[in-house]
Amino acid sequence: MESLDAADIMYNLSKTYEDCRSYADRGLVRHYEQDGVEIYRLRVAFKLCFQRPDNFYFEWVERPLGDPEKADYRVSALWTEGSQTYRHFSSEKQVLPCQSLDLAIATATGTSKGASMTVSAYLLPSLKQKVRTMLRLKELERLEDAIVDGVDCYHLKGKTWTDSEEEFWIEKEKCLLKRVRVGIVIKPGIDESKFLAIKAIDEQKALEYRQFRESQTEARRFWNQIDYHEADIDCTIEPGDFVFEVERKSDLIPSFNVL
Repeated sequence: MESLDAADIMYNLSKTYEDCRSYADRGLVRHYEQDGVEIYRLRVAFKLCFQRPDNFYFEWVERPLGDPEKADYRVSALWTEGSQTYRHFSSEKQVLPCQSLDLAIATATGTSKGASMTVSAYLLPSLKQKVRTMLRLKELERLEDAIVDGVDCYHLKGKTWTDSEEEFWIEKEKCLLKRVRVGIVIKPGIDESKFLAIKAIDEQKALEYRQFRESQTEARRFWNQIDYHEADIDCTIEPGDFVFEVERKSDLIPSFNVL
């Protein structure tokens, strides 16, 4: 092993995102019930484009509700135009202005299964101050290095403030996240206020929430894994990459099942 310890690697990771002029990625989130076996699976494809000082675009795609041969994939996005942030969620009929970029990213965290927040918390100083970042993990340790998608990576492991396990695979050459995996413990029971809040926005998602929570037990565990199949810093990003068009078919859809 190199002489770098886990804290050194996490600090270098944070500085890489903090100091970059631009950043772009695309990848896939897998949410499953058993480590290594996707018995209960939810997939979210995503991409992010960022250019300082304030150009930001995040898009994510969820599976269709119903028959995928007939129903449309659910495409959502949030983006900036100057100092104003906008969003268009798949459950909404029109583009809506947002109070702030930080709030829009936080709002998207649930449906994007953490993809909107994980890297953004390092790119945006205002967001980093508000949320728990990986630098605040407990019992952080460096494990044996690993290869992910043919890329040589550091492998770290720690615990969140709720004692959930969290692992990171960090690309050595670019010092960027290659994979993040979090163990999730969800307590049984339905939060009725949360159910009503979801229902006010999307009745279908509220129904899915109720059905899921009713099936939850004390022993049930989930894993959320984010894979960054493409990620680059100080790269050239075209102006059109920061533009969302409601009628445009997402370029994430063709690669949804193969990313």
